[in-house]
Amino acid sequence: MKYILCLLVSVLLFVGCGKKGENAPVSKDEIKVDSTELKLSASSNPNQSVNLTYKLEKDKTYRYRLVMLTDQEMSQTGTVNRSDKGVQTLIYIMNLTPVNVDNDGTMDIRFNIVKVKMDVNATGKKITYESGVTKDTAGQFFDQEAMVNNPFEARISKSGEIVEVSKTDKIVAKLIELAKGKIDVNQKEQLKGQIVDGQLKPLIGQIFRELPLNSVNKNYTWTKDQAPSQMPPFTVKSKNVYKIQDLGELSGDKVITLNIGLETIFEGKKEISQNGANYKFNDPKLITEGKVYFNVDKGYPQQVKTHFILEQSFSATGKDQKGQMQKGDQSQRIDRKTIVDLLK
Repeated sequence: MKYILCLLVSVLLFVGCGKKGENAPVSKDEIKVDSTELKLSASSNPNQSVNLTYKLEKDKTYRYRLVMLTDQEMSQTGTVNRSDKGVQTLIYIMNLTPVNVDNDGTMDIRFNIVKVKMDVNATGKKITYESGVTKDTAGQFFDQEAMVNNPFEARISKSGEIVEVSKTDKIVAKLIELAKGKIDVNQKEQLKGQIVDGQLKPLIGQIFRELPLNSVNKNYTWTKDQAPSQMPPFTVKSKNVYKIQDLGELSGDKVITLNIGLETIFEGKKEISQNGANYKFNDPKLITEGKVYFNVDKGYPQQVKTHFILEQSFSATGKDQKGQMQKGDQSQRIDRKTIVDLLK
């Protein structure tokens, strides 16, 4: 009997100057994992009202480091018994340069991923990749290679809404080139959509989160509904929950500490039958929590730290090719910590 656990997860959930900043090389210190929490000084007026709007300066380059630390475990018992574990560290260094700012504060921002570094240890097998260093002769990392130094643009409102992602043609062309026939060139538009929705928007969304345009102060809370997503056999309905924890100072700038949470409802049948097998799913566990340190005076996040956990399991019964009844269980756990830091 063959059975598969499908985990199609939507994470409901990833200051330099001018052109010189855009082309600045990446130092070894910048691609190191640093989980140090940002420390703020006490504000003389922590209960004052502030406005949370993004206001990056035109033609100024901001460099961010995005780190994703992922632990994944999968176990299976029944006709086959196995247990797999994997640990991945993925680092992106991105330069953000607003090339235009409308009168209403909407920004056209050029994003350039200047470095990608990845370390993987999957069931004892270690893989290391660093753009500009690793020679990817086997074509294992062509999706990462295609994003490096191939700028794209995103239109971001002053509230942090990702209005549009554009100018991804260079990434798509490089991906097709490096894939060496593994990608159908006739599906270029479909591929572009997959890159935007599956890779670029999630990366941008680690830096830009929609914030309220009205004045806010300490203990102010708000929610934002997420579009329903599928995690077979469940439909996931969720909303982000935000609360301003505190207002402090960093180098004379006002910085708010914003707590992030997630409320989730799973809808769907826990027991289904398919191809002669019966599946019984347990209640999934999905947690997203974190903090945003947002510089109110400068209009950008100084640091973002989030923690995502997903646990899902099921049991299955059915007859094998010999007509004998078989039973099996499968479970999976994903634990991902994301750290975003403004480097300069």
